[in-house]
Amino acid sequence: MNDCYSTASNSANAGLRIETTASSFFALPYHQLERVDFISANGTDTVTVSFVACTVRVTGKNLRRMAAQIVTQEVQYMRVTPKNSPPPEKNSACIDKIEVVEKENAT
Repeated sequence: MNDCYSTASNSANAGLRIETTASSFFALPYHQLERVDFISANGTDTVTVSFVACTVRVTGKNLRRMAAQIVTQEVQYMRVTPKNSPPPEKNSACIDKIEVVEKENAT
């Protein structure tokens, strides 16, 4: 079980739910997915997910698998790893920050 994201058993997800706080979330439809970029440097992974209306930047550790699962539209939701969570296992993903930037002139 991963505290920061969840996947479906198949790739038939309609969208990606992003929990920005414990009390709010928004969902983006996968059919508006434009691009997924993954960069790992200096012990931090960055996944940038571009949709038609916005760009979502996720930073943390061990995010390569999550990025690949976004490409195949398997990720159902993502959220910042709760602060009260036990320390993550050695190779489990940990999301430190999620930033959402609206695109200008998005339709």
